[in-house]
Amino acid sequence: MTGVASTLKDLVSFLTEERKNSDDAIKNIILANHPAFRAFAKVTNTKYRIFFTTKGELDTWLMSQNYTPINSENLDNDSIAEWDLNDSFISIYIKLTHEIFDKKGKLIPITDNEWNDKWIQIKDSTQPPPDALMPPPDDDDIPF
Repeated sequence: MTGVASTLKDLVSFLTEERKNSDDAIKNIILANHPAFRAFAKVTNTKYRIFFTTKGELDTWLMSQNYTPINSENLDNDSIAEWDLNDSFISIYIKLTHEIFDKKGKLIPITDNEWNDKWIQIKDSTQPPPDALMPPPDDDDIPF
């Protein structure tokens, strides 16, 4: 009986460890193919594959693309994070509306089925020229 109990204990330990390794492998596969990579590449018009595992890595990559993180006090009401494009001719920003990082700043594994493309948006905040805001002239005001 003691031998059988010892064998069962060893078997349970082995299967538990294999399960843990299997779960880690699945988690790593999901992270390596995270839909956020494609979404950020799309909104920044990046033609190569991007990869990040933390919020800090994402911020660093976006800064290399001329985006600056926006202070949390200046975010839109529905935003988790935002990044502003440093360009003197256009004023666009990227907004993240769903939490994709945990409290430690690590990327949360999310599958394509769980992903919503609306979580990452690009917004144009360029102001039209002042004369574009004026109403068209009324035909009755023309003197001839």
